[in-house]
Amino acid sequence: MLSEGSLKWLENHCISQETAEHFNLDTEERHFPELQCNRRAIRIPYVVNGTDIGSRWVDSKENWTGDLPSQQLWNIDGRKPPTIFICDNELAVMALHGVGIHAICPSDYTNPKAMADIPYLHDVLSGFPDVCLLLSKTQESVAWERELSKVFVKQKAYTTRFQDDCVTVLDVIKKHGKNGVDDCVEKKHALPLHGVHSFSEFWGEIKDYAKGNKFKSYSTGWGNLDKIFTMQPGSVNVIGGIPSAGKSEVVDQLIVNMVQNHGWRWLVYSPESYPACCHWGKLAEKITGKPLWGTNHMEYDDMVKAMEIIQPNIKLILPDEEEKTVDDVLDAARLSLIRFGIKGLLIDPFNSMDHIMRSGENEHQYIGRFLSTIRNFARIHNLWIGVVCHPVKMTKNETTGEYNIPTSYSLAGSSNWFNKADNILCVYRKIIVPDGTVSVFTQKIKNKFVGRTGEARFTWDRSSGRFTPIEEMGEYLDDD
Repeated sequence: MLSEGSLKWLENHCISQETAEHFNLDTEERHFPELQCNRRAIRIPYVVNGTDIGSRWVDSKENWTGDLPSQQLWNIDGRKPPTIFICDNELAVMALHGVGIHAICPSDYTNPKAMADIPYLHDVLSGFPDVCLLLSKTQESVAWERELSKVFVKQKAYTTRFQDDCVTVLDVIKKHGKNGVDDCVEKKHALPLHGVHSFSEFWGEIKDYAKGNKFKSYSTGWGNLDKIFTMQPGSVNVIGGIPSAGKSEVVDQLIVNMVQNHGWRWLVYSPESYPACCHWGKLAEKITGKPLWGTNHMEYDDMVKAMEIIQPNIKLILPDEEEKTVDDVLDAARLSLIRFGIKGLLIDPFNSMDHIMRSGENEHQYIGRFLSTIRNFARIHNLWIGVVCHPVKMTKNETTGEYNIPTSYSLAGSSNWFNKADNILCVYRKIIVPDGTVSVFTQKIKNKFVGRTGEARFTWDRSSGRFTPIEEMGEYLDDD
């Protein structure tokens, strides 16, 4: 029998005495393992096909416990076609009963994946062409919708939106009564299939994209390079080139340009530029236009001004006794996104990392997985990621002896670099007979608003480390 206190508590949850008696509720003392104590609680019996299979108990503070052996469904007896309604818990089911809607619920709302393991689930759904979810609008409901979309393979599945001032179906009943619930059901919409989307979901983004607002790419700070390449957040960019071509110098200048022109903050993993004081010196020279030593070198005030720019905007991951894995670098990037608001991540070079292959995985497969991992990270966090790579296959011009311009197929893992990177750049200069120029070739550009394939040429001042554009642009590599 229910106590007076239990009846009053149920009434506050829109559950009448008549409804409580219909579901055979009673009040009893029950041990709550998680609370490590006994509590006065309402017992909710579970009956499947006329057989009592266990109970759940809820106390006045909505702590729950139960003795069911596995995930079960409650209130499956008495359901009527054509629509079966599913909500969060027994309290919601009973409140809906009071407004004339027969609903069922899972016994364990914390474990949506267990829904598919209920042996009598498909018998319950049999004969019901429609399923409608009346789930609380919480993070848990997203997981439930995802799992239930896999279960309802023969039904038309719908979900509902509650009124703006409601989170749960109990809120709807308390604030808007039966008419409020009927309104939600009337305005139900198809349950999204997990991983399957319609273009209409992105109509707002599409309109922004058409106006040029959605995907913005940023100037590199070099007018000649901007004609063929710009900086797109959310992209993976591979920077290749022969040894000593100036790859690290170019990306350091690019970092400085982005800091000074756009306020980008960076996280850099660059064992190539270790120790930190040497890397600082290269960045400071590019900022001040003065060498750290020699003629017209930086004064102390110049160093302070450079530090004022470098300190808040460029953070380092330093090598230690063990090389960093991609997970180590991305973990640091994830924290730096929150702490510092970084916009760019640089790995220089790829071969400085600890590459842990899975059992049976070859280098080609590993590089494909590595690139997929950082590409997903870049897109989720709208982060520009650069990876500097050294070629493993280099050829020379038989006449001049100069190295030929390497492509992504010259890199370890070959085709995956081209297939999975968004953009590929190659830094090149002549080594045997230097002509004083450095070229940046764009060898792959995924999105045409970012740029196109081509060549941008620069002169490099050794004392300051700065690159100066040579304004004429080289021939395009293709005609797309």
